[in-house]
Amino acid sequence: DVWGYYFRGSLMGVEPTNDVRARSDGQRVDTDDGFGLTAAAGFKMDYLPLAWEFEYMFRRFSHDSYTDPVAGFVSDNDVSLHTFAINVLYDQSNLIGPVGVYAGGGVGCRISSFSFSSGSGGSESSISGDGLFIQAMAGVTVTIDPNLQLYCCVRYTDSCNIVKEFIEIYS
Repeated sequence: DVWGYYFRGSLMGVEPTNDVRARSDGQRVDTDDGFGLTAAAGFKMDYLPLAWEFEYMFRRFSHDSYTDPVAGFVSDNDVSLHTFAINVLYDQSNLIGPVGVYAGGGVGCRISSFSFSSGSGGSESSISGDGLFIQAMAGVTVTIDPNLQLYCCVRYTDSCNIVKEFIEIYS
């Protein structure tokens, strides 16, 4: 296994959770799939299958149109998230030939932006916020070269309920 400093980048599909807690009337706020990008710099330890890294992640997705009866706004726009996390990973490369596995988690902060149309005139507005961010991940790696790996992973990220948070700020 190669150890030392590394850089990692990725493209991702984002599938946000539809959540009834965001609406004051108990209805769901439906979200559409989006996209994301990550960049990380880390250090893989020698003689141990452990790594730590600092990661930046950008995600963007949209939500379907709805009118909030309490806050009084019409919404049909985008949510953008910027997250910064410190991750710890179990990274066992070349477990079976060039194929390896990894799993880990991270904690950090998020900066988010929620855009919406307010009132019946439809004027565009945007609210920004910040908060806690946590994630868990697991995946498979394939070593192409001692200094190059391809990886495929699944992540669970929790940026809290940002749509509800923005509704509470706005109302």
